[in-house]
Amino acid sequence: MTMKQEHKDAVSAAVEAVEKKTSAHVVTIVAPESDVLREHTFMFGLLVGTGLALILWKEQVIFSFPALLGVQLVPLALVSSVPWVHQLCLKLLPKHLVHHHAARRAYEQYISVTHALPPSAPVVLLYISLAERYVHILASHQVRDKISYDIWNKVVEKFTASMKSEGLQKSAVEAVGSMGDLLAPQFPPAK
Repeated sequence: MTMKQEHKDAVSAAVEAVEKKTSAHVVTIVAPESDVLREHTFMFGLLVGTGLALILWKEQVIFSFPALLGVQLVPLALVSSVPWVHQLCLKLLPKHLVHHHAARRAYEQYISVTHALPPSAPVVLLYISLAERYVHILASHQVRDKISYDIWNKVVEKFTASMKSEGLQKSAVEAVGSMGDLLAPQFPPAK
């Protein structure tokens, strides 16, 4: 799943509108996938290939080592080269592991965004990972001192609830608007 250009434009317009109402920097990142988790999907391919080779050897269908190695490598090749097989393996991974990797990527993006800004700048990052169905809001110290994570978590909960019925664009625009409503009183625009 990727975000269409019209959706990107709508979210960008919402961010621009919010940044006119507040001195805080609002950044929205919509990633098609946070982490491909190659090492984990590779492990699935290795386990399936090994199991298949073991069954064929045990049932005395194939005895030759090179043939058994070939059988073992086929699932590895499928996991690496066929997107739907890779996606299936991702769905089999524990949700906490997938979300951990997505959270790590959100923090990496936050560090990248804030690196170019002064340390005193109030920053809020809305990170959305489509493949992992993961949403995270990260805020700078200045923002966290005035707006707690509990409040940001409510924005995330509202976003995830509306995603099912409203879709990505409308949910993201509403989330950005909610972020602006929270930020504007605490961080009025610079004059």
